[in-house]
Amino acid sequence: QTDHFKGLATPANTIFFLGVFFIAKEDMFGLRYYIMHPLFLLMLTLLFSYLLISPFKMFKPKPALRWKDGYWQQSILLIVAIPAFIFLKEAALAFLVLLYILLSLSRQLETGR
Repeated sequence: QTDHFKGLATPANTIFFLGVFFIAKEDMFGLRYYIMHPLFLLMLTLLFSYLLISPFKMFKPKPALRWKDGYWQQSILLIVAIPAFIFLKEAALAFLVLLYILLSLSRQLETGR
């Protein structure tokens, strides 16, 4: 596991739920009611609990020095992070972890391993 994690790393999981907390606390986008709904929280908990122990390979979000060789996901994550924090503020935390998960899954589909 030199360039990836097996399953979602615990810090990424924590960052996601911290972002969800800020969205609910500040009622960003009027989502507090939906986020605080017990069924939604249960579904998020089950999904992220599975991701923590899943066999999916999640790339290590280290800075990419090369676009080739499958490192484009790290570059996209870094490029999107800056405007995300400017426009979404704390909500960017949850958004970026979701983007990280999607980019990791796309990388796994791309490489087939």
